[in-house]
Amino acid sequence: MNALPAANLRDANDPLEQEVIGQDSTQNAIAHQGRVGRRRRPETGVVMAVYLHEALDRKLAAGSALQRADIEQAATEGAVQRLRPKLMTVAAVLASLVPILWETGVGSGVMKPIAAPIVGGITSTINVLILVPVFFVMMKARARRQGKLHGPDEADA
Repeated sequence: MNALPAANLRDANDPLEQEVIGQDSTQNAIAHQGRVGRRRRPETGVVMAVYLHEALDRKLAAGSALQRADIEQAATEGAVQRLRPKLMTVAAVLASLVPILWETGVGSGVMKPIAAPIVGGITSTINVLILVPVFFVMMKARARRQGKLHGPDEADA
């Protein structure tokens, strides 16, 4: 592994930065923009959780006894609602940044280290679209078994 310029080590004492200081798979030093992007990654699952909770709240508002299949159906409905906006965002980012990774002309040496972590971060879409709903169902099914899953009106009372 090649030594990094001193400018890339300015936040070396920050525990979040220690994870990302280094080189990416293209053997380029990770740019500051890439490190900031990695810090924002957890926020992408929050929007999915909102969609999942809204779908589950609709099921709970129906008033019937909630079964695991109802939780799974609500998670599917919420994930499907989030699918289109997420895929459109991914398509737009990939369409704009992948050509930068193929370029070899003037300025490509500056742009590739910026574009590579962003394109790599798009793989978090897999986590958001698949893993977040799976964990949501697991947590809500456990809450149902423990008697802690209540509708929006019951939680306020």
